[in-house]
Amino acid sequence: MIADAVLILLHSGLGLLFLQGSIATFPEILRIDRDWALGEILNYIKWLALAGLSALLLNRHRQVIFLGFAIFSVVALLDDSLQLHERFASTLVAAIAPGLDLPPGAGELIFIAAEGIAVAGTLVYGWIKAPFIIRRLTVPLFLFLGGAAFCAGAIDFLHVYTPAYSILGGIAGILEDGGEMVFLSLAVGHAAGLSLQAQAAPA
Repeated sequence: MIADAVLILLHSGLGLLFLQGSIATFPEILRIDRDWALGEILNYIKWLALAGLSALLLNRHRQVIFLGFAIFSVVALLDDSLQLHERFASTLVAAIAPGLDLPPGAGELIFIAAEGIAVAGTLVYGWIKAPFIIRRLTVPLFLFLGGAAFCAGAIDFLHVYTPAYSILGGIAGILEDGGEMVFLSLAVGHAAGLSLQAQAAPA
């Protein structure tokens, strides 16, 4: 969370100075809205950590719901690091609805929704089969990941309609990318806590 705060503050401060003309360039490596910059690399590490923690919890509890979280994390990591929804959204929309004229950003939203549907089955089945205590423990994980998905999907869609290189566009970008960073950190922290509890509990 500290790293998130530092990167978000750096992005916000440098972005404002750039818009005001006080600095000539906005270093790409410090922009949280750039793929393979520091903020995004940190997110890739978080997704990988969440996948690993989910695998540990699956091994400990033998509950399918943790397999669902592991799959969700791997899919999110691949989408995020390879920019799948940015690169292939138009291909997917053309395949399922040829000739459909969508507003800007809608194709990416549909692609993300399709990814969600693809991994939802394991999570739903795992939730149904899980005992009450596991359901209770994983509710925050669902909420944090849902928040990250909302930032990556819904706010990203709204961001498309903000003016480029504007204060409003900058705020939308911070809510989108900064929000995803924070929610993902919360998810990893919660999963780590569950893993520590599982290790401390008697077999």
